[in-house]
Amino acid sequence: MTDKRILKTKKALKSTLIELVSEKPFDKISVTEICTLANTGRITFYTHYDDKYDLLQDIFSDLKNDVMMDYKARQAESKEPDNTKSRFLNLIDSILDLMGKYSAASRNLSSNNELLFLYYQFVLETLDTFELSAVKSKRRYDKDQLNSFLALGFWGFIHTRPSSGKPAKENTNSGKANIINNTGDIDKNKLRRDAHMLVSDLIDSGIME
Repeated sequence: MTDKRILKTKKALKSTLIELVSEKPFDKISVTEICTLANTGRITFYTHYDDKYDLLQDIFSDLKNDVMMDYKARQAESKEPDNTKSRFLNLIDSILDLMGKYSAASRNLSSNNELLFLYYQFVLETLDTFELSAVKSKRRYDKDQLNSFLALGFWGFIHTRPSSGKPAKENTNSGKANIINNTGDIDKNKLRRDAHMLVSDLIDSGIME
């Protein structure tokens, strides 16, 4: 069993890094700054982590566990038929809720190309843990290749804005509002609806078969 003091120290370091990443780019954050705000010595920091990237990796590991716990709770409470589509929609909701909770940190992390790989690993490992990997039916595509496609595709879908880069007004012709609202912020409800639509279309296309 891990010493409670170690758990407390790690929790303080992780909470501090999340707070800092919400305020400024990751490459502007130093181990010294993390230790000062977490009231932890540098020697203690390096006892548990190799560097700030190692600390961030530990945070992603926690986030993956949080996503899967939330996903399993949604599955237990769901009244929808248990199939690939309903499972995927629940997983998407769990990830979107987590990203909403850490929206400021997510924006700063996604703007750093060096950290894209950490995000990619996070989603890839989440998908690998996801029940989809337990489905026994033979698929058209290799599971690992499909999960890689979905991981990067999901990142692009969440973080890509209209090519104009400007808040778009509601499209009265289609009756659909743009994902960017009139304040320039992401419309989270619209994003969730579009994510559900995309997942449904992908599954209905037979890509998961």
